[in-house]
Order: sequence, then structure tokens, then C-alpha cells
Amino acid sequence: MNQKMKLRIAFREEGTMWNAYCAQPDTMKGAFLIGSIGMGVVRSNPEIKEAFMALMNAAFQTAVLQMTGATVERVDVQPAPAHERGKA
Repeated sequence: MNQKMKLRIAFREEGTMWNAYCAQPDTMKGAFLIGSIGMGVVRSNPEIKEAFMALMNAAFQTAVLQMTGATVERVDVQPAPAHERGKA
């Protein structure tokens, strides 16, 4: 049976770091860290921010393949759910 699983990359500012997690669509429960970078770096250089996001996308796809044996069919980019957003 070909069962589809939905996962996401969740980027979170935590202290001085910007962390990327592999997470379920609606919760951070069971999420695991796939990479981190300093917030100062991504704030000061948009090219590095984009490169980090691309790297985390590749790391996410590799992690999914290692965990499930399946390849990622599609990556949708969406803002974080309201309950996960930091206060600006």
C-alpha cells in the first residue's frame, strides 16, 4: 500500500539560533532538529539565509529518505501556524 505521510520543516528562532526541525504538520511533538545557524548571520545576509533554507530542505529530504525509505514528492512553503509564531 502506498501511504502518504505529511511532514514539514519548521524554522524557529530560539535564543540566538535559528533552528530547523522535521515536524508533523500541526505539532512540534516528536520534532527533531536537522540544523541550526546564528540569527545574527541570517539577519545580516539574505543570501546566507536563503542558502541555509535550501540546505535544510536538502537535509529534510535526506532525513525523510533515511527514516522512511521514501522520497519527498512535494515541498510547500507556508508561514508557521499562528500558535507557533513568536511575538514580534
